[in-house]
Amino acid sequence: MRTKKDMRYYLRLEAPRDALARMVLRQGTWFLGRARADDYRTSKEWKTLRRPRAQRCFYNSQRFCVDHTGYKYFEGFMLIGGLPMHHAWVLMQDGRVVDFTLEAVLRKAKRDKAVVDLTTPLYNGLAVPRWFILRWLIESRCGEPLAESYYADSERAGRRLST
Repeated sequence: MRTKKDMRYYLRLEAPRDALARMVLRQGTWFLGRARADDYRTSKEWKTLRRPRAQRCFYNSQRFCVDHTGYKYFEGFMLIGGLPMHHAWVLMQDGRVVDFTLEAVLRKAKRDKAVVDLTTPLYNGLAVPRWFILRWLIESRCGEPLAESYYADSERAGRRLST
Protein backbone atom coordinates (compact mmCIF):
# COMPACT_ATOMS: atom_id res chain seq x y z
CA MET A 1 0.00 0.00 0.00
CA ARG A 2 1.13 3.54 -0.70
CA THR A 3 1.60 5.81 2.30
CA LYS A 4 1.10 9.37 3.49
CA LYS A 5 4.81 9.81 2.89
CA ASP A 6 4.30 8.97 -0.79
CA MET A 7 1.39 11.40 -1.06
CA ARG A 8 3.32 14.21 0.68
CA TYR A 9 6.29 13.66 -1.64
CA TYR A 10 4.05 13.96 -4.70
CA LEU A 11 2.25 17.06 -3.35
CA ARG A 12 5.58 18.76 -2.61
CA LEU A 13 6.66 18.12 -6.19
CA GLU A 14 3.40 19.61 -7.49
CA ALA A 15 3.18 22.50 -5.02
CA PRO A 16 5.27 25.05 -6.98
CA ARG A 17 2.79 24.96 -9.88
CA ASP A 18 -0.42 23.70 -8.22
CA ALA A 19 -2.20 25.91 -5.68
CA LEU A 20 -4.49 23.09 -4.54
CA ALA A 21 -1.49 20.85 -3.78
CA ARG A 22 -0.02 23.67 -1.65
CA MET A 23 -3.30 24.14 0.24
CA VAL A 24 -3.77 20.41 0.81
CA LEU A 25 -0.20 20.10 2.11
CA ARG A 26 -0.84 22.93 4.59
CA GLN A 27 -4.31 22.10 5.83
CA GLY A 28 -5.61 18.88 4.24
CA THR A 29 -7.42 16.18 6.19
CA TRP A 30 -6.34 12.55 5.74
CA PHE A 31 -8.70 9.61 5.21
CA LEU A 32 -7.69 5.99 4.73
CA GLY A 33 -10.16 3.68 3.05
CA ARG A 34 -13.79 4.16 2.26
CA ALA A 35 -17.25 2.86 3.01
CA ARG A 36 -19.57 1.64 0.28
CA ALA A 37 -22.48 3.87 -0.73
CA ASP A 38 -24.74 0.88 -0.09
CA ASP A 39 -23.74 0.96 3.61
CA TYR A 40 -25.98 4.02 4.10
CA ARG A 41 -29.64 4.29 3.17
CA THR A 42 -29.33 7.88 1.93
CA SER A 43 -26.34 7.31 -0.35
CA LYS A 44 -27.71 3.98 -1.60
CA GLU A 45 -31.01 5.61 -2.62
CA TRP A 46 -29.22 8.57 -4.18
CA LYS A 47 -26.86 6.28 -6.11
CA THR A 48 -29.81 4.31 -7.48
CA LEU A 49 -31.64 7.48 -8.52
CA ARG A 50 -28.70 9.52 -9.90
CA ARG A 51 -26.48 6.71 -11.23
CA PRO A 52 -23.07 8.40 -10.70
CA ARG A 53 -20.60 7.85 -13.50
CA ALA A 54 -16.88 7.22 -13.71
CA GLN A 55 -14.66 10.26 -14.35
CA ARG A 56 -17.26 12.64 -12.87
CA CYS A 57 -15.99 12.85 -9.28
CA PHE A 58 -16.60 16.57 -8.82
CA TYR A 59 -20.10 16.40 -10.27
CA ASN A 60 -21.07 13.22 -8.40
CA SER A 61 -19.87 14.47 -5.01
CA GLN A 62 -21.20 18.01 -5.44
CA ARG A 63 -24.65 16.78 -6.49
CA PHE A 64 -24.92 14.45 -3.51
CA CYS A 65 -24.01 17.24 -1.10
CA VAL A 66 -26.45 19.64 -2.76
CA ASP A 67 -29.24 17.07 -2.65
CA HIS A 68 -28.62 16.21 1.02
CA THR A 69 -27.66 18.36 3.99
CA GLY A 70 -25.39 17.12 6.75
CA TYR A 71 -22.68 15.63 4.53
CA LYS A 72 -19.35 17.19 3.58
CA TYR A 73 -17.88 17.63 0.13
CA PHE A 74 -14.12 17.13 0.05
CA GLU A 75 -11.75 17.90 -2.75
CA GLY A 76 -8.08 17.11 -2.90
CA PHE A 77 -6.08 14.08 -3.93
CA MET A 78 -6.67 10.34 -3.89
CA LEU A 79 -3.87 7.82 -4.02
CA ILE A 80 -4.71 4.34 -5.20
CA GLY A 81 -2.03 2.41 -7.00
CA GLY A 82 0.13 4.84 -9.01
CA LEU A 83 0.27 8.61 -8.67
CA PRO A 84 -2.16 10.70 -6.64
CA MET A 85 -4.95 12.26 -8.67
CA HIS A 86 -7.09 15.35 -8.18
CA HIS A 87 -10.34 13.96 -6.85
CA ALA A 88 -13.56 14.67 -4.93
CA TRP A 89 -15.50 12.56 -2.42
CA VAL A 90 -18.16 12.78 0.28
CA LEU A 91 -17.64 12.53 4.01
CA MET A 92 -20.57 10.86 5.72
CA GLN A 93 -21.90 11.90 9.12
CA ASP A 94 -19.96 9.12 10.84
CA GLY A 95 -16.65 10.40 9.40
CA ARG A 96 -16.25 7.74 6.69
CA VAL A 97 -15.59 8.46 3.02
CA VAL A 98 -18.07 7.48 0.32
CA ASP A 99 -16.58 7.69 -3.16
CA PHE A 100 -19.37 7.34 -5.73
CA THR A 101 -16.93 7.76 -8.60
CA LEU A 102 -14.53 5.05 -7.52
CA GLU A 103 -17.50 2.71 -7.13
CA ALA A 104 -18.60 3.58 -10.68
CA VAL A 105 -15.07 2.87 -11.96
CA LEU A 106 -15.05 -0.50 -10.20
CA ARG A 107 -18.49 -1.41 -11.60
CA LYS A 108 -17.37 -0.49 -15.11
CA ALA A 109 -14.13 -2.45 -14.75
CA LYS A 110 -16.07 -5.49 -13.57
CA ARG A 111 -18.42 -5.29 -16.58
CA ASP A 112 -15.43 -4.89 -18.93
CA LYS A 113 -13.49 -7.63 -17.12
CA ALA A 114 -10.62 -5.18 -16.70
CA VAL A 115 -7.80 -5.45 -14.19
CA VAL A 116 -8.21 -2.89 -11.40
CA ASP A 117 -6.00 -1.90 -8.50
CA LEU A 118 -8.00 -2.75 -5.39
CA THR A 119 -5.60 -1.36 -2.79
CA THR A 120 -7.12 0.73 -0.05
CA PRO A 121 -7.39 4.34 -1.24
CA LEU A 122 -5.71 7.15 0.65
CA TYR A 123 -7.37 10.58 0.52
CA ASN A 124 -6.08 14.01 1.51
CA GLY A 125 -8.32 16.98 0.93
CA LEU A 126 -10.16 20.08 1.99
CA ALA A 127 -13.81 20.45 2.93
CA VAL A 128 -15.86 22.91 0.91
CA PRO A 129 -19.12 24.08 2.50
CA ARG A 130 -22.48 23.39 0.91
CA TRP A 131 -23.31 27.10 0.48
CA PHE A 132 -20.25 27.53 -1.74
CA ILE A 133 -21.24 24.52 -3.87
CA LEU A 134 -24.72 26.02 -4.28
CA ARG A 135 -23.21 29.36 -5.34
CA TRP A 136 -20.96 27.52 -7.76
CA LEU A 137 -23.98 25.72 -9.28
CA ILE A 138 -25.86 28.98 -9.73
CA GLU A 139 -22.90 30.27 -11.71
CA SER A 140 -23.31 27.21 -14.01
CA ARG A 141 -20.08 25.49 -13.14
CA CYS A 142 -21.48 22.25 -11.79
CA GLY A 143 -19.03 19.42 -11.88
CA GLU A 144 -15.86 21.48 -11.99
CA PRO A 145 -13.20 21.55 -9.26
CA LEU A 146 -13.98 24.30 -6.75
CA ALA A 147 -11.83 23.92 -3.62
CA GLU A 148 -9.07 26.16 -4.94
CA SER A 149 -11.57 28.98 -5.62
CA TYR A 150 -13.21 28.58 -2.22
CA TYR A 151 -9.94 28.74 -0.31
CA ALA A 152 -8.60 31.60 -2.44
CA ASP A 153 -11.83 33.55 -1.71
CA SER A 154 -11.53 32.70 1.99
CA GLU A 155 -7.93 33.90 2.16
CA ARG A 156 -8.84 37.18 0.40
CA ALA A 157 -11.77 37.66 2.77
CA GLY A 158 -9.48 37.00 5.75
CA ARG A 159 -7.02 39.60 4.54
CA ARG A 160 -9.86 42.13 4.06
CA LEU A 161 -11.13 41.48 7.57
CA SER A 162 -7.70 41.81 9.15
CA THR A 163 -6.91 45.18 7.53
